Amino acid sequence: MSEETALVEVKPKSLTEIMAAEVNLDREVYVKTIKKTVMPNGVTDEDVAAFLVLARDLGLNPLSDETHAFPSKGGVKLMVGVDGWVSLAQRNKNFDGWEHEDKFDEKGNLVSVTAVIRRRDHSAPTKITEYMDECKRNTDPWKQFPKRMLRHKAFSQGVRMAFGISNALDQDEARDMGYDSENREMVVINPEGEQADPLQLAAAQVNDQVEIGETSFEEEMEKAKVEKVSKVVETKKGPVAVEVDAETPMDLVIKKINSYKTPGPLQSYLALKKELEWPKQFSSDQIADLEELANGKLDELRTEEVAK
Repeated sequence: MSEETALVEVKPKSLTEIMAAEVNLDREVYVKTIKKTVMPNGVTDEDVAAFLVLARDLGLNPLSDETHAFPSKGGVKLMVGVDGWVSLAQRNKNFDGWEHEDKFDEKGNLVSVTAVIRRRDHSAPTKITEYMDECKRNTDPWKQFPKRMLRHKAFSQGVRMAFGISNALDQDEARDMGYDSENREMVVINPEGEQADPLQLAAAQVNDQVEIGETSFEEEMEKAKVEKVSKVVETKKGPVAVEVDAETPMDLVIKKINSYKTPGPLQSYLALKKELEWPKQFSSDQIADLEELANGKLDELRTEEVAK
């Protein structure tokens, strides 16, 4: 007499279920905990799932203060706190320590911090310099501990560049995009440190390149309504024709690139934007034009720095 063996299809577990089981929680409790601790109000289960994929990819613990996440432009952005950047560095087998070099003016005020990140597999360290006048924010941490905050900034940017981390924001960058990690809420902060009005918030969520305070959002949005505007930008290789349309206000990015006075911050900006933001906003040809402009500006700034 033959016995029939019943085959039971085992449905594979989702990443959310796997990560919940790792901390001995069921899926519903795990998702609810994520929503209440490291994400702003109103996020969906899909947002949580996207966050977990990003956190898992970097090896960060989503239930710690290493990382937060917030919705942006139909997706999810990952914010990494200083503890997260330390964790990312220390868990890399090639991390060989770091140090910082502080530069002060004649009055004893901190001007810049250079993070020196060493890798065992690289002959030369990665050096990233961040400047107080470019980084300082009108927030309580920056007011109370400006030196510490600038060192944190330099370290996080150094780790990002040394280990090629392109899918994570630091706390200040997340705040610029409208996420206040301390209060887990979406806001827009203008250059004076005040919360922007709802019109600014709505527009910033559409386009984080708009710099609040320089011009009104009404002016920026009117500028963006133009169907096609031809703009010629001078680069070291000659003039480059750039188009501005309703969805890609490239003139704002061009203005941002040309505003940099030192190569380090521009290099960090370029590395972040061309990997994390620009592919979602611009065509490949437009990105190539922006990279050419930024690289030309970098060469110019490095030449000026050497000449000093």
